[in-house]
Amino acid sequence: MKSILYIVLLIVCHIIGYAQSSFKQEFKDMTLINGINGHPLTSKDYYQKISFNNQFKLLYSLGITFYRFDVEIGYNGQILGPNSRIDSMILLSKKYNIGLLPCIYLNSLAKNNISYSTAFLMGKNMALYYKNKIDHFEIGNEMDLFLMNKQNINYSNNVYTLLKGIVDGIKAANVNGKSIIDVTNLSSDFMNNLSFQNIEYDIQGLHVYQKNTNFSNLNAMINKYSSQTNAKPIWITEYNILHGTAENSFSAQKKWLKYFKENITAVSSVKAIFFYELFDEDAKANWKPNHESTFGLLKYDQMSNSYVPKY
Repeated sequence: MKSILYIVLLIVCHIIGYAQSSFKQEFKDMTLINGINGHPLTSKDYYQKISFNNQFKLLYSLGITFYRFDVEIGYNGQILGPNSRIDSMILLSKKYNIGLLPCIYLNSLAKNNISYSTAFLMGKNMALYYKNKIDHFEIGNEMDLFLMNKQNINYSNNVYTLLKGIVDGIKAANVNGKSIIDVTNLSSDFMNNLSFQNIEYDIQGLHVYQKNTNFSNLNAMINKYSSQTNAKPIWITEYNILHGTAENSFSAQKKWLKYFKENITAVSSVKAIFFYELFDEDAKANWKPNHESTFGLLKYDQMSNSYVPKY
């Protein structure tokens, strides 16, 4: 039994060392917040295949300082799901000094007629409950795309009411609490409406997916967003080569990351970047489009029963 445990330990150490050499090397001199995405509370590819402790140990070895993950919250402001999971993550975030960035999915809530006062209490209760544990909250995920869907056009008022209420509630409960609202690179109409609705969030989130390594259009867009938001700091809370490794080789992904890093560190308004994502998600292999399962830095290897680097 001891020999088996020793072999498993060697495999884990090798994987961590290998991943560190290929990812951390690209970002070792970076002054930005170096974050990564994962689905530790909602995906079996995370919470069933690898322990929370080993996830955070891996993040630490990669030089990751923030872990972004998707959640839903109840009307009491608390994250839905088994409390033991988020409690474990909070303890481990302190142990490894890795910040937590919950991204609060609003799609279901947006289809309900929730009042400003209810949304305000949700934000306030959330900020109070997680005070001194979690200080950054991303409110919604690509709600600009949600509203661009013709099926959701009637939910526009609900979305802005939710966003404003939750953001204001966070501010009222925690002076150190920071709210992030993200956009994709498809339209700035959503941001104009955020300003019109007087939604006073703190950080502008941005998602970046493209195939080529010419980032001049991205830089122009970032400068435009910075101007539109009165120089709010910009956090790129998702980035990767377009369609992951479903349509690109592992080496192409690595090359893209190298050029992305070289470009983005020169953009002064960008303060944080979050790679999407830590692991491939085999559970999404049959999704349409199927590239959703192939964005990971590491993939699951059946032979070793562990996650291994793609390159």
